[in-house]
Amino acid sequence: MVLLFDDLHVPGQYHAALLDASSMRPMGVMHRHDFTEVFLVLEGTCEHDLMSRQEILRRGDLRMISPDHSHRFTLAKSEPFRMVNVAITQETTKSLKSLLPESSVFSPLHEEGTILSHHFGGKDLLHLRRLFEECLAHVDQRNNGRHLLSLFAALDESVASLPAIVAPAWLQNAIDAVRTPQGLLEGIGAMRRAAQVTDAHLARSVQKIYQTTPSSLVARIRVEAAMELLRKTDLTVEEICRRVGFGTAGDFHRRFASLTGLTPAEFRQKALRTVAL
Repeated sequence: MVLLFDDLHVPGQYHAALLDASSMRPMGVMHRHDFTEVFLVLEGTCEHDLMSRQEILRRGDLRMISPDHSHRFTLAKSEPFRMVNVAITQETTKSLKSLLPESSVFSPLHEEGTILSHHFGGKDLLHLRRLFEECLAHVDQRNNGRHLLSLFAALDESVASLPAIVAPAWLQNAIDAVRTPQGLLEGIGAMRRAAQVTDAHLARSVQKIYQTTPSSLVARIRVEAAMELLRKTDLTVEEICRRVGFGTAGDFHRRFASLTGLTPAEFRQKALRTVAL
């Protein structure tokens, strides 16, 4: 599915919307667009599939997606979800780049298809939320570019003060080692062996870049692997639990529900319904 900016029928340089579970239903299928998209999660969690790579989005997560890169959202039915979304024409994106020539916002990061990927909290989140709301309030005005410029200038200032999300090569190698079939079974042991640093250094680096612990990062990787198997295979939930390295079914269900808001069985049913669309 392709979304076109001209179909949004707005007079200004961007389109902005506050989206909830019902209004995001069309985004549950893989889609791309001819505009730059930036969104900020305000409430709840959801699964985000970007170029066939899965991640769990939470309150405070911000992403900016390039034109022509495919992605989709899978929402949990058991909790509310809201995000604010801004669509920007390619011409306006070029203008923003020229007005903010040294901006960190437009520096490509390591994740394919993502221009900007950061998590905001505290005062930064409240400030960005107010600027997104300003864009929402003036979306129907023809000369509304200054509100967009204010948003991106604030993003640039915030991003410049945050540590980059890009992981060093040794840590990325350690994460890749956990994503292998054997690494999923070994878990933290595979990560430590591939990292070849002290446990304390590993813990500090994971906390700085991913805002979590090594064991929780391993659990997240296992859940992401389980989501892929639930979506693409007919393996039983019990077999998937064993393949991705969870010691007990109870731990698997608890971790899966914590990250996705769904049980493994509910996730599979929702994925099947999405494919049927």
